[in-house]
Amino acid sequence: MAFSDPIATSAPPFGTLVHTQAPATFFTYGASKLMPTNIWWENLLVGTGQQTVSTLPYIQKMLTNGMHISYASRTVAANNILLTSAVKNFSLEVQETVTGRSIDDYTDFGVNLTYSVSGGSMKLNLVRGMAYNSAIYTAATPVLNTVHAILSVNGGATGGNVTGTKFKFALNNSQTWILYASSSITLNVGTSAVTGTAPYTGSLQLAVMTDSSQEAVYDASASNVLTGGAIDAAYSGNTATMTFSWTANTGTPLVLALPHHQDMMSPSYTALTIRGMKGDMKGIKATGWTLSESLTTISWDSPNGIDPTKTGDIQTALTAEKGFTPDVTNLDGNNVAHGVDPYFTGKAVAKQARMALIAHQIGDTSARDSIVTNMKTTLSNWFGGSLQNDLKYDTRWHGVITENGAADQGADFGQGWYNDHHFHYGYWIYTAAVIARFDSAWATSNKTAVESLVRDICNPSPIDSYFPRFRFKDWYDGHSWASGIFEFADGRNQESTSEAINAWYGVYLWGLATSNAAVKDLGRLHLAQEIRAAKKYWHVYSPDTMYDAPFDNHATVGVLWSDKVEYATFFGANNEYIHGIQVIPVTPITEEYADSAWVTRAYAEASSAMPTNTGWESIIYAMHAVIAPTAAYAELQAADLDDGATRTNSLYWGATRTASSGATSTSTTLSANPSSSAAQGATVTLTATISPSGATGSVTFKDGATTIGTGTVSGGTASTATSSLSLGAHTLTAVFASSDTNTYANSTSSGLSYSITSGSTGTSTNASGAPFIALASGQPNVAVRATVADANYTVLASDSVVAYTSLSASRTVTLPAASSVQVGKQFVVKDESGTCASGKTITVAGTIDGTTNLVLNTAYAKTVLYSSGTAWFTIAS
Repeated sequence: MAFSDPIATSAPPFGTLVHTQAPATFFTYGASKLMPTNIWWENLLVGTGQQTVSTLPYIQKMLTNGMHISYASRTVAANNILLTSAVKNFSLEVQETVTGRSIDDYTDFGVNLTYSVSGGSMKLNLVRGMAYNSAIYTAATPVLNTVHAILSVNGGATGGNVTGTKFKFALNNSQTWILYASSSITLNVGTSAVTGTAPYTGSLQLAVMTDSSQEAVYDASASNVLTGGAIDAAYSGNTATMTFSWTANTGTPLVLALPHHQDMMSPSYTALTIRGMKGDMKGIKATGWTLSESLTTISWDSPNGIDPTKTGDIQTALTAEKGFTPDVTNLDGNNVAHGVDPYFTGKAVAKQARMALIAHQIGDTSARDSIVTNMKTTLSNWFGGSLQNDLKYDTRWHGVITENGAADQGADFGQGWYNDHHFHYGYWIYTAAVIARFDSAWATSNKTAVESLVRDICNPSPIDSYFPRFRFKDWYDGHSWASGIFEFADGRNQESTSEAINAWYGVYLWGLATSNAAVKDLGRLHLAQEIRAAKKYWHVYSPDTMYDAPFDNHATVGVLWSDKVEYATFFGANNEYIHGIQVIPVTPITEEYADSAWVTRAYAEASSAMPTNTGWESIIYAMHAVIAPTAAYAELQAADLDDGATRTNSLYWGATRTASSGATSTSTTLSANPSSSAAQGATVTLTATISPSGATGSVTFKDGATTIGTGTVSGGTASTATSSLSLGAHTLTAVFASSDTNTYANSTSSGLSYSITSGSTGTSTNASGAPFIALASGQPNVAVRATVADANYTVLASDSVVAYTSLSASRTVTLPAASSVQVGKQFVVKDESGTCASGKTITVAGTIDGTTNLVLNTAYAKTVLYSSGTAWFTIAS
């Protein structure tokens, strides 16, 4: 499945409605694509249709006969807001009466507009990162206006006609703007207006010049009008390669790259650098960019593992909290009435999902299964249409919304107006992924419903007729926009980038749980870009190159807009709100987002004068655990909990932080021989592999909460053997305790599902092998036959015949210790496939007749062995 292939094309399994909110009428929507609901130019589709859009570094605002353009230095208001002004520095307009305005088409990075006049038109192409503001005129008279005074044109006086293809305007605000015409044009230049003397056919490109060195760069690309751009991506292992393709009316366009783009590629930059809302942008003259992004390898659990000394605390909390059931009728976790709310329901089931994963990791399968059953009930109520606030498919804006949200734009946090869907459904998708990990049948039954939510927030395909492409993700900015079909004077906005991260984490895990590699990698790429953008544009470091003083005295952006950043939230100005909303929910992926350099600053600010018993304590102390794990663990044991947090997960997070900030994370992987099942009474060998292999210490092997053995780590592995596993299913774990936690951190493996069956692992009594007489006591008269199909095999005490029924490569049969079986024990190893040969040998591994190993290398070869109680010997081969 390629990057742009559909996840599905079927109709969502919900009832339908037609949204009451029609698009704005300022522009006629003429594009063949579905209308977007969270795109950077959404203001053209909603409200008046005339609020600002931001192409970066410019801000545009649509007029009745064109657009006004702003490029302004950033200013700080009251230390808490950094903004750019939308004052009309210049405009591109048409003199004739406009008879119609239309949105003709849009691409991943641009939107194409037409202003129609009698006998002609003006076309505007708004594209992210465009170096010029462009207008293409057909038999229409250009007009340029400014709120400033024009001091000179091309170094000469204003007040008359000037003819040419290049015009430099000096304004009384100290700005210089350059206008390029594709063919010679005569302009009348007044004190604040520039007007064509006749209708014109051709392009005009207008750019601000903040440094004289930029002029030559502008000159070189003046004839290339940028018209749009598209994203594509390909995956190889844990790396994604993104391609940004740029289109122009002719030649090679000049496009500006944001700081996070610059971190992912090494192109040939021009001398054009312009500072915008998101920092210093650099010009690239190319038809395509190639950007490389690393994809996470963190999946269900923390890669650090659990501190073994804290497992008991986690189990105690889990036992107390495992019975939590979300209230889907009235109340959230803090007893606040919200009705049946998709956001608070999502937080509630997602915290159950975290508990289920933790229960699985520590081996409490009973708690895990009961929690999973509870989660299935909650999601089934939503998917089944049995609630007072059912999900509906909106046929106007093409998305899944709630009934309450459709009826009231203020309900469900504006969910019915397409605000915050990725926040809300991200929790649901994460929960569904966890259920799917443990119940594939449920995943199959609910696949259409879950993937309708996935498609709602991140459908990658232009041929999915039910959902617009990439509803929330802005691939140019790297992050998402959350503001739906609401009109805002400062453009788009997003508050909680961490909840966006959680949404993409959920998509990734759904793909992982359902073995859908394309969805898994789609989620991982969304996730990687959101984290990269968050660290670049939400996190404020010291020293900081992104935001100016005194705003950079703050550690975190609370709300990021198209045209400004705020140290604030939509629900209050408390420090713990501003920082906490950028951390929730705390999951294993938080490790990649909450880096210690940012947390060091953010925690100091967030914890300053923090009130107690607010619920935010658990989130702020989770931040503290990144930089002071021991102190924070004690805080988390007593902290008041956020409605999306549990004591179980809070302690898990604390217990998976390293004891020293300099410690290297480790990972522990558990394997068994036999690999997944054995007969009751058989010996099962468990091996823990520790990475990095230089880590030393001990491993405790557990069956649920019961210790079944220990081993010392040597060369990166430790082992134990047991024959005491009881009949039935088991979840086995390996807990690594580092001998030097200042150098290597502790870690715990994921649970290994293991089954103990009754009787022998052989398939039947040996019908083809002849019984034989024991040389000493204890040999059965009828041999137990183990058939092996093209695999390595470890001999069990109960085996008498090991028969290979197929071979495609050399295989090994491993003997038990001769002292571990009865004296006189005999068994046969033989090739029944007739394919044994050189290159397809059967090696019997052990000391036999005083020599290491015995090799069978001919068709239908066999050997008969017996134990003397201290050594193995052959009877015949």
